[in-house]
Amino acid sequence: MPPWSSEPRPALPMPGIRASSSRPNSPLEGMQQALHGGVVWSNLSGTCTRGMGFAVMLTSWILAWLHVVSAICWLGGGIMFAFVVGPALARLSPASSGEFLVKVVPRVVMFFQVFAGLTILFGVLLLYNMGGLGLLSPSSSYGLDLTLGATFAIVAFVESEFVAVPIQLRAVRLIREMLAAGGHQPPAEFPRTVRLATITATVTVVLLILASIFMVGAGFY
Repeated sequence: MPPWSSEPRPALPMPGIRASSSRPNSPLEGMQQALHGGVVWSNLSGTCTRGMGFAVMLTSWILAWLHVVSAICWLGGGIMFAFVVGPALARLSPASSGEFLVKVVPRVVMFFQVFAGLTILFGVLLLYNMGGLGLLSPSSSYGLDLTLGATFAIVAFVESEFVAVPIQLRAVRLIREMLAAGGHQPPAEFPRTVRLATITATVTVVLLILASIFMVGAGFY
């Protein structure tokens, strides 16, 4: 066909793009047909898929480390209170143990609550990012270990927040009431409260150790 001809020229096929059997109604529709029919769409979809996979992997990696570090702080704080602070309080004089409780224990309790909450929060976010509740399936060894670990962690959180922490704060309250009244001798229930605080902190530690064993075991599958 001569170049000066006014007749419409046939469309030349672009490399790697299949021709569409239907005529597009607009340039945008034509571009969509070209993309869906050729390697351009394939390359774009592959790039997006790889990008999304990398984003999920990076997010899971960050959440996993935050979850592990929070759990270490929670477990470490529990071990410190159960096996160091609690027994030491029983051997101190009433005045010394009372001052320590008032000045230190409230901060320790806040430490427990913050990292216990962060451990559960990051664990839930990690589970959701990796696939959701479908991973908690006892039909597989991985799912069984993950389910048992999550169960022990949740029980430890409930026991810590609603049993151990109130007892620890009760011991602090007893000393503050004694000091407000101008007394120097703790009430009769104070030693029993300190023992209960140590026992409940030990229970939390045992539950967290069990949760850690199963969580680590799940990582080997």
